[in-house]
Amino acid sequence: MTALSVIIPWCDRPELARTLVHNAPQLSAEGRETIIVNCGGDGASMRPRLTGLGLGSTWWLELAATAFNKGLALNLGVSKARGDTVFLLDADILLHPTTMADATGPLAAGAFVTIERVHESRAPEGTVESALQSVAHTVEFVDDAGRTHRIVTNRLHLRRRTRAGPGLALVRKVDFLAVGGMNSELRGWGWDDLDLVARLQMRLGLVRREVGAVTHLSHGDAVRAASDNGRLATESRNFMHCLAAYCIGDDKGSYDEDVRTMGADAECHPL
Repeated sequence: MTALSVIIPWCDRPELARTLVHNAPQLSAEGRETIIVNCGGDGASMRPRLTGLGLGSTWWLELAATAFNKGLALNLGVSKARGDTVFLLDADILLHPTTMADATGPLAAGAFVTIERVHESRAPEGTVESALQSVAHTVEFVDDAGRTHRIVTNRLHLRRRTRAGPGLALVRKVDFLAVGGMNSELRGWGWDDLDLVARLQMRLGLVRREVGAVTHLSHGDAVRAASDNGRLATESRNFMHCLAAYCIGDDKGSYDEDVRTMGADAECHPL
């Protein structure tokens, strides 16, 4: 029986082989599966590098897409998932030895989990002197019923030189589906992950719990499989797109439409 499905969207990121091997002890534990979703990448070159690595229950999902779309990749990955819980994980993340245990512990009905601390692989080791432990940016929405929803968009842990990881989320599959999954209409990067966080809180009233730590393999924006104008421009555009939707009560993602239009052509193969 599969209890947890790890979904990794991918497009031409060679470090995937390194992270899969590093993360294999946790990803391959009993009751877990990993689904790698190729959305616009050169799968013919990458897949041979992953065979024979002893990765356990690992699947390669090939999408008929010409460009990377993280929301689309995650939605189609979840559509193939057999687990009751999904872990949305990036291709350039190294799990710490207790990441999965820490993150799955507080996951229950009425809650979802995002990773509390993301370390950068190129950051200096140790802590820094600071009179502040952390600083957080928050967006607040007040709905027609007068309920206030505070969405923490970013949190910096100053002494530890780490940041929050809202896009690295563990969610019960039933809750992911209830909000319509990710929104593949969002382009580039920025706010796409937070849109899911916002809708889980606003639509379902779930409590967000931030726990666990990972290491991000540091890189510049040039390697991102995204298009135009850099993160600030795409994040602003995506936020305004979502805000317009929230204002008219449109708080569902594109899961149903994505699966309807592309699900039949998405082929899943064991590695």
